[in-house]
Amino acid sequence: MLSTVPSPFAPIPRRALADDVVEQLASLIRSGTIAAGTRLASEETMSREFGVSRTSVREAIRELVVLGLVERRSNRPHVVERLPDVPFEAAARSARIRELFETRRVIEVPLTEYAALRATADQRARIAELADRIAEARTIEALRPLDNDFHAVIASAAGNALLAELHAKVLEAVFNASTTDTLGSSDTSERSAKRILSTTRAAHAAIAEAIVAGDDIAAGDAARAHLDDVQKRLIPS
Repeated sequence: MLSTVPSPFAPIPRRALADDVVEQLASLIRSGTIAAGTRLASEETMSREFGVSRTSVREAIRELVVLGLVERRSNRPHVVERLPDVPFEAAARSARIRELFETRRVIEVPLTEYAALRATADQRARIAELADRIAEARTIEALRPLDNDFHAVIASAAGNALLAELHAKVLEAVFNASTTDTLGSSDTSERSAKRILSTTRAAHAAIAEAIVAGDDIAAGDAARAHLDDVQKRLIPS
């Protein structure tokens, strides 16, 4: 039986980005219209009521998780019990992106260098295989899991369990947030998606080549260049 409770959502024009969904949901959460602890409606429901794609809703939820307004319980999004004190502003968003990428550089560059020195033959082969599969990816959605696996294998190949654990937590924030990954949205232009795929292929190929060759300096440089490129795309100077 369908609920007759009026929806608190207002339709968003189809041309709007996921940011518009984020702003409206954040406003409803902060005002208490959507109470603390409430489980959010399904992607399908919010997609219909906002008037945007399910992908845009999914990306909005990812960003709200990073902003500390939403958390996942059994893989379902719920409003947090206690709202963070950080204001929902563009400046705060940019600061959050910088923090994540600064953290990635501190952890990910050394991991990549260690992987070049310590990876087993099987791990080097797996990294090269994933780089090849990334090169074959034709959509951003196809790229996502390959990108995640690529970095996870490198972390494992580095031979430092503590760094790998820290890296996994950082990647969870990165891959679950549209603040740091606006990829895959139906709102992303075809031209922009092609450029992203092209630069991502080149970056991962360079990292894989250096690791396979056992060149830790080149591996670190390639990892750093990749992170610099992605950050500049998200928050241009």
